[in-house]
Amino acid sequence: MIALAQSVPLQMDQAWQVQISSTVEGAPPVNAPWRYAALAQLRTLEESGQNRPGQGDLGISDATSSHARQILAQMDITDAPTPEVVPISGGGIAISWSMANRELQLSVFADGEVVLLKTQDQAILEEPDERGLRNTYYIDGLKWLLGRAG
Repeated sequence: MIALAQSVPLQMDQAWQVQISSTVEGAPPVNAPWRYAALAQLRTLEESGQNRPGQGDLGISDATSSHARQILAQMDITDAPTPEVVPISGGGIAISWSMANRELQLSVFADGEVVLLKTQDQAILEEPDERGLRNTYYIDGLKWLLGRAG
């Protein structure tokens, strides 16, 4: 189970824009097109009812969606590629980025667990035991994808 250092209140408007409260110290800039697109994909999953990866599987809970939104809102990288947001077995959400020969996937589960997976040239590089216990872990993963960190 992960505890996020800050909780970022989010509101989605009709244009899928994210408004991050200015009262949150250190809140990331909102001018990240990838974030808007990811949140729109998440919203579409929720509204369409297609939030189950297979027939008879668990749907995505409000708590899981909220946790995924918080993680996305706290990532302060503005120039990342647009991720794919899809339901995964067990009521989870996978947020996956691809760039050149690298892939990064965050799997957010209903119990609050988040697993980060890095692959390069289709080989798994990291599946950490700590399972992303700090917010910067997700940001570090995105920086790695962009070639900004080892």
